[in-house]
Amino acid sequence: MNNNFDKFNLIPPKTKEEIVTIEERDNSVLYAVILIFLAVTLFAFFSIGKALLVDTRKVFLESAIAQQDNSIAAYNSIKRVNGEIFIKSNALAPIVQQDIKLTSLIEVANELIVGAPNAIITSYARELDGKFLVTIEIDQYSDINIVSRNADQIETLSDFYIKEINQSSAVSKSVASISFVLTNIK
Repeated sequence: MNNNFDKFNLIPPKTKEEIVTIEERDNSVLYAVILIFLAVTLFAFFSIGKALLVDTRKVFLESAIAQQDNSIAAYNSIKRVNGEIFIKSNALAPIVQQDIKLTSLIEVANELIVGAPNAIITSYARELDGKFLVTIEIDQYSDINIVSRNADQIETLSDFYIKEINQSSAVSKSVASISFVLTNIK
């Protein structure tokens, strides 16, 4: 065989300048590939870091905020209920702090019905404003005049008021509700 054919080349040989240019181009492509690979690696690193660190911390903080919101809502509901109790207890405090002196009330009530025939005290009560309410059964309507006269003579009694008087058809007695304030009770 002839070796001349192996050496035959239609492309002229490259000059040194062309070889340097080709090598520089090959090096810049290599640097570009390395740069792209480095960018992809950094992006993957930051994405994994975000998923592991930032997102888990965000979920933790959101759950902590939700728990704190639940605590605030529970506190507000307790405050609303206890606030009503506080307001109502403050409104009732002056009444509750008054000494009822039950014996004084019974004595005054018994003095009210002195002279009224067959008068019976059926109930004692205290209203929210501190006044006492006494219900009396009397034989006739006119017996309330005796009770009223007795009220004028009792020094520790003020603001005497006949709230109502009713005649029961089933029983031949009248029922009167009277309210008053005892001045000796603070």
